[in-house]
Amino acid sequence: MIINNILVAIDGEVNAMVAVKYAICLAKNFQAQLSIVYVINKKSIDFLLKHRIFIESEAKQYEKEIYAFGETFLERSRKLAEAKDVRIKDYILTGIVHEEVINKALEIEADLIIIGRPGAKTMNPEEFYDEENMIIWKSPCPILSVKNYSFVEKNYKEL
Repeated sequence: MIINNILVAIDGEVNAMVAVKYAICLAKNFQAQLSIVYVINKKSIDFLLKHRIFIESEAKQYEKEIYAFGETFLERSRKLAEAKDVRIKDYILTGIVHEEVINKALEIEADLIIIGRPGAKTMNPEEFYDEENMIIWKSPCPILSVKNYSFVEKNYKEL
């Protein structure tokens, strides 16, 4: 089996960091290119506007804050990768989560997509599952869902 390109989709939750660490392990072992994508969920922002939870200026500010959070999370991911001599490419995208992940997977010709499991802080768990299911159903390549923290941490430390 040859894996040249790995894409990990992150949402900023703790479980996404577990997925990043496992993706780093796989990228190192397969000598694969690792790409990390963080998607600003436009559907959620539109929902907040539609239901008048936010006005336009608040939605724009919220989107900026989410973007900054994504940058912070990607920086943490870069540091973890660099510590194991794994180079990454990272992307912050805005749109419908599953569409952005699938499009990026197609663009980079991903051989594997890695996702974490949703954490307790997920704003709307049903929405996450819908997006996760859509990624699984529409993926052009195999999907790996990572959830065992102790297994991943052990492998990452031994790398």
